[in-house]
Amino acid sequence: MVSPEDNYQFLEVLHHLSQTETKILFILIQAGNKVVTRETICHQIWNEEVNKSHLASLSSTITRIKNKFQQTNLTHKAIQTLWGKGYRINPELLDRIQKNEALHTLVSSG
Repeated sequence: MVSPEDNYQFLEVLHHLSQTETKILFILIQAGNKVVTRETICHQIWNEEVNKSHLASLSSTITRIKNKFQQTNLTHKAIQTLWGKGYRINPELLDRIQKNEALHTLVSSG
């Protein structure tokens, strides 16, 4: 069961995410339990050929998202890094979002 406090904390984190951070989070949520490659995320965010600058920016943006979630009680790591493969949303956080109709609708409409 997802508590009202969990909902509030999730919405609070969303409120403090930049536009790019929000896009990345929604890409990962919409992928479900699948790993999303760094190149795929970069292409979806910047809509151009992936370069080292984009990859570096992605890494720092992922770190900022992780830090914002770590300030809550929602999950220890909102985003999991799978070295050499990419990123995915933490299954525990994904489960909480999917079990809450309002949050699921919010992130699905992304």
